[in-house]
Parts: sequence; C-alpha cells; structure tokens
Amino acid sequence: MEKKTNFIVGPCGNVVLKYHKWHINASLGLGTSPHDVFDEYCKHFGGGIKDLFPVIDTEIGKLGTMTCHDGCTPEVSRALGYNGAEVICHPGAIQEFEGVSEPWDFWKFTRRARAHDNMCYVLGSNWGSVNYDYYPKAFCPGHSFGIDYRGNMMVEAPYPNEQVLATTIDIEALRQYRTKTNHNNWIDVRTEGFREMYTNSIYPPNRFPPGKPPKALVEKISICKEVYDDLYARGQFTPPAGMEPGDVSKQLQDRIDYAQATGRLAKG
Repeated sequence: MEKKTNFIVGPCGNVVLKYHKWHINASLGLGTSPHDVFDEYCKHFGGGIKDLFPVIDTEIGKLGTMTCHDGCTPEVSRALGYNGAEVICHPGAIQEFEGVSEPWDFWKFTRRARAHDNMCYVLGSNWGSVNYDYYPKAFCPGHSFGIDYRGNMMVEAPYPNEQVLATTIDIEALRQYRTKTNHNNWIDVRTEGFREMYTNSIYPPNRFPPGKPPKALVEKISICKEVYDDLYARGQFTPPAGMEPGDVSKQLQDRIDYAQATGRLAKG
C-alpha cells in the first residue's frame, strides 16, 4: 500500500519528523491516506491530532509539513496550527490546469489563506520541469514561494526551472504578532458552533484496510458516488437544473463507464 510521506531531517542528518499525507485526491493515483486505513493506522501510529499532524519544536521554530492536496482545504493546516506550527513546509505537484497561473492562481491564494488563518509561515515548493516524454508541457509550472504569517507573498519563482529561493523567516516577529488581540485568528475561534460539521463522516474512512489496497483508480473514484448522494440528500449541494439529487452520482457512474469504454480509465 502506497503512503505519501513527508519527513524533516535534523542538523545531524537524522529524520526528526514523519508525516503521512491526509488528503489524497480520489481521482488521482492509487496512493492511500491514513484515513483509508484509519483504525489500523491509529493502532500503530496513534489517532490523536498530534499523532496525525505532528509538529516538532526546533531551534529555528516549530515545524510541520503537509503535502500537495492537503493545502487545498483548511483542515490539515488548521490541525498543524493547533499543534503549534510556526512554519509549514509544503511540497506539491500542482498542475497548470488545477490553477497555478493568474487569474486562477489557486496554488497561491489558498496557501496565502492557510498562512493567514494560522498566523504561520508557509513555504511551498511546486514541481517544475519534468521528463516531457511522459508528462505534458504544461504539467507543473513551478511558482514555488514563501508566504509570511500575515499571508503576504515574500518570494516567488514564477517559472518551472530549478531555483533556490531565499527569504527571512523571523520567528520572533511571528511570536510577537501572535500576542496581538486584533485579528488574532486563534483567540477568536468559537468551536462549539462547528461541531456538527465534523461529527459524521463525509468521505468514509477504512475503505482500503490492510491487505485490500485499491487495485484500480475506479475503486477510489466510485466512493465519491456515496459522498455525492449524502451532500445532495442533506441539502448542502443543490443539483443543476433538470437533475434530481440522486442523478449526480449516476452521472459520475456514466462518466466512469465512458472513461473505461474509451480506454481512459482502467477497469477494476
């Protein structure tokens, strides 16, 4: 079973932190999340928020890490912030069609929000040039960056070629900034009103337990039909004109069937 793992290496060359990617796109690759083997994962690694989203206290600040799609939604960075992260190291492989260049610079504006919300630095390194015998020319256009704890872009490499970026990480300034009450994005958090959002599963856990990894991408994509049914049934999503709530998951199945019939998606 493939797990996507980030690690932080200490000054002596030893690995001081490991993190297993949490948000893995159901439509992208056969990689599995700890959430896919959640019960078994918790037995081995622990199921607390500090086990799942570790942060290490170092001489250069409190460091955490997240991978690629983890930065697309607020939860992983919020968990790292809750655990004290001051710098989030964030590698990714965000493709051009997913939103890197303006006007839809999704890779940047979402990560600026992650930094602002948690009052921490976010250092994002995105894939650039690749072996174009296997990837399209616009696969990953780079745009690695450093964002400060207010969400300001400090430095950026707006091209795909290899580059070393340098910028100042002022941990003491960050710590002083966090003592301010105005626009402090942690002291104003009022958790009680949001519990219902996370009480029940949205994407279901434990779908690929040990010994039963996904053998084809269709196995992961098909789970989304259940998620669609739930989102539409409880009224969070409204279907497009002419469609009923249950039609969206049927549409996904039609798309799966078409992709398989045309050789775009392997059969399970």
